[in-house]
Amino acid sequence: MKTFVHAGLSHCGQVRPHNEDRWFADSTLGLIVVADGMGGAIGGEQAAQLVVDALPPLVRRTMRGVRSLADALASTRMRECLATVSAQILAESRKHPYMEGMGAAVVCALIWEHKALLAHLGDSRAYLFHEGALEQITRDHSRVQMLLDRGEITAEQAARHPAAGHLLRFAGMSREAPADVCVRDLVPGDQVLLCSDGLTSMLGEDEIQGILHLEVPLAQKCALLVDTANLLGGDDNITVVMAAIE
Repeated sequence: MKTFVHAGLSHCGQVRPHNEDRWFADSTLGLIVVADGMGGAIGGEQAAQLVVDALPPLVRRTMRGVRSLADALASTRMRECLATVSAQILAESRKHPYMEGMGAAVVCALIWEHKALLAHLGDSRAYLFHEGALEQITRDHSRVQMLLDRGEITAEQAARHPAAGHLLRFAGMSREAPADVCVRDLVPGDQVLLCSDGLTSMLGEDEIQGILHLEVPLAQKCALLVDTANLLGGDDNITVVMAAIE
């Protein structure tokens, strides 16, 4: 049953000539996805496109018989879907030497009734905007996050650390990389935001929260997020997808 409205927007930014991000949203299926490709213009674009092409039919097929996202089976099957997509990207990269190392950071949310099942690989993020407060749901699979967790760098140092973009897990890597999955309860008025790191490398949580707090249509919020990231430098491709719970 349709329980949310959605909007999304992607932009190549101010520095990169190609957009290696892709997004998908289908409120009937209940799925929203952001994929941030890596491995150069050709490889990155192909990896991200493969994610948004392959994941929706996989989720539709694999989730048949699952009655609630609270069921542990739902989380298991979502991990299986992302593992399958990851294997497909790896197989594609091995067909063509010039695509060696291609992959994608992926974040997705499956929203049924008033629950969201969120899954990710890499540093594309999911946020929940609830009662005026923004909460980061996902935790980056990155070297910078690992250094932060160990207390070796500060949040200020992390913002411009030379290891930015070095992912410890992503779709398409040669070793097993299980997705992190969690389930969150939602209430009417909640907003789910998925984004590539092109947004979060430019905007802090206070700036994102300020835009999500505005009483304007979702499409306008997406445009404001992207435009603000571009005004602040637009160092990377920028992609946002939002779902508002009805």
